[in-house]
Amino acid sequence: MWTSCAWPKALRWRLEIPVHFVGQGESPGLKKGGVLNIVRHQMNVICPADAIPKAIDVDVSKLDINGTLHLNDLALPPGVKVLIKGRDGHHLAPSWRRPA
Repeated sequence: MWTSCAWPKALRWRLEIPVHFVGQGESPGLKKGGVLNIVRHQMNVICPADAIPKAIDVDVSKLDINGTLHLNDLALPPGVKVLIKGRDGHHLAPSWRRPA
């Protein structure tokens, strides 16, 4: 758990923050028998010391079969920037798919 300290305002932290998926019970994809495929369980972020989130909540309540969420779909807290590089960088990508 993070505690408050007298850190300089300009100081920014690079951290790995857990990702929580909420709204699964309301999701049309789940109601149709889909399976949630979670690509990221945590994300690297940079943020000011006074804005460190405990977790990033991702709402999947409107996600349907073959639906996908991307990083630009998230509402991040003010001052928080995601640091993900590479080919899969834009996929937070929970998606509902039909079971095999």
